[in-house]
Amino acid sequence: MLRGDETNSGMEHNQLSILGSSVPLGEEQIDSAGGDTLIAEMTRVEVSIDRINSEISNKTASLLELDAAADTALANIFSYDLGDD
Repeated sequence: MLRGDETNSGMEHNQLSILGSSVPLGEEQIDSAGGDTLIAEMTRVEVSIDRINSEISNKTASLLELDAAADTALANIFSYDLGDD
């Protein structure tokens, strides 16, 4: 159901809106296009977040390996120092 936002007899199409809605006809199509743009941007951001999470996971694994190597090196140094006594 449509209603006229103005009572002039020369009412144009863009002055009509869906009953119960303050959005004139045609603007919801613009909002839909904006929604598509928003969805595309959200998808792009999600892909970026996934890539960054993957990089963080890889760097975490590398740091864990370095930590284990440092622990081994410290243990070797400590045992070497004890062996000299």
